[in-house]
Amino acid sequence: MSENNITDTTTSGDTTSDTGPTGGPRYRVHGSIRLAVTITAANPQEATQAVPSAVTDMFAAMPGAVIAAHGLALGAPQPLPSPAGQPHRYLVPVTVHGHVDLPGQDDGDLPYTALHAVAEHLHGRDDVTADLDSSVCDQITDITDATE
Repeated sequence: MSENNITDTTTSGDTTSDTGPTGGPRYRVHGSIRLAVTITAANPQEATQAVPSAVTDMFAAMPGAVIAAHGLALGAPQPLPSPAGQPHRYLVPVTVHGHVDLPGQDDGDLPYTALHAVAEHLHGRDDVTADLDSSVCDQITDITDATE
C-alpha cells in the first residue's frame, strides 16, 4: 500500500476539508475509530490498495475533518458473497486516525459531539459500517486563536 494511491485527492497525505463557520470557541478533537469498508476489487490485494482512497473520499466532504492517510491501520480483506458473474466484494477492517474541528464550549461532551458528527456524516452509506464503541478520543485542543 502506497500513499501514491491517495495523493491526488489529498494534501500532504491528509484529507482536509473546510472547517466551517468561524467565531466563538473552536476545538480540535483527535482520535480514532474502526470502520468496516466494502470494496469491489478483483482480489484481496487490490481491495487493500483501494481502501485509503475510499476512506479519504468518505471524509472529504465532512467539515473540519482531517484524516491521516498515512495512519490508517488496515486489516485483512474478507470476501463477501457475490452473485455469479459479478465483481468480487471484500469487507476490509480499517482503523482511522485523525481529528475533527468543532465549534462550542469544552463542557466535557466534545468527544461525544465529534463521534456524533462522524456517525451522522457516515449515516446512509452502504459501503461503510462504523464501530462507534471502538472510538477513542486522544486529545482535545483549543484552536480558537490558532492560525493554521
